Amino acid sequence: RRDVVAWNAMVSGCTRGREEAQAVEMFGLMRAEGLRPDQFTFASVLCACARMAALDHGRRVHGVMVKSAVADVNVFANSALADMYLKCSSAEDARRAFAAAPERNVTMWTALISGHGQHGHVREALALFDEMTRDGFRPNDVTFLAVLSACAHGGLVDKGLRHFSSMPSDYGLTPKGAHYAAVVDMLARVGRLRDAYELVKNLPDCQEHSVVWGALLGACRKHGDVGLVELAAPHFFRLQPGNAGKYVVLANTYAACDMWDSMAGMHEAMKSLGIRKDPAWSAVEVQGKKHIFLARDTYHDERWEIYEACNALARAITDQPLRVSSAVSMD
Repeated sequence: RRDVVAWNAMVSGCTRGREEAQAVEMFGLMRAEGLRPDQFTFASVLCACARMAALDHGRRVHGVMVKSAVADVNVFANSALADMYLKCSSAEDARRAFAAAPERNVTMWTALISGHGQHGHVREALALFDEMTRDGFRPNDVTFLAVLSACAHGGLVDKGLRHFSSMPSDYGLTPKGAHYAAVVDMLARVGRLRDAYELVKNLPDCQEHSVVWGALLGACRKHGDVGLVELAAPHFFRLQPGNAGKYVVLANTYAACDMWDSMAGMHEAMKSLGIRKDPAWSAVEVQGKKHIFLARDTYHDERWEIYEACNALARAITDQPLRVSSAVSMD
């Protein structure tokens, strides 16, 4: 007979391995054997529910938590619960779970701030940050990432810059590459690419800052800023020059900015160094079975049927006028 630790390992392993449906199934089998889930079980299975956006499953897990009284004592499980509701676009349920938690910590506050920001509730996210600090909780690196992301999505550049500046001055936190990248994204969204470059141009070349220059190049590609591409590209390229993804990013950026000679140079460099880019892939689950698709796959047994179905969908989309729901974010 397997104990709780063994079941937790299986549930957690399925979740980490992106087998979310199997993680939920394991959770059910564990309970069927009469074992009582603990905070680690709940955290893993709620993470699986969040990734699948399986709100009904998540609510049932929440019910089991309440009956087992784990929600009454464990901050770890309650953080996962709030995060699940937010990732399932149920902010009201998340707020109720948060309000009902007998104890809160920075992780719970951060999950709530991040979830509201990601779903466009920017003012609410920033109000939660203010409430969190008033209650005496000190934000951490992850909290500030959530705040900066919310400011970027809401176009609140000045407020975002103030929060960024407050990291070292008010909280003794040194901004990391991800924070700089978030500020670059925030400035780029309102067309302030040169300000973004001035912010990051003196950063030391280290692997952590690769994401910063990648964010700036992405903004250059979107805005077609050829001059800034030429300034940013050397910084980006010096970091992990053997990374195939960097060549592809640069080649695509050059192409978007009509810098065809530079793009050709990137492809030639990849060939001469023997660098290849792994194919893109996607996955879909149908009737409990996971199907994986590779870009330009020539080995799948049903590849011709798949390509024909894709072509039929493309033709159908082309033949139909574009209708955009007002509920869909165009950001």
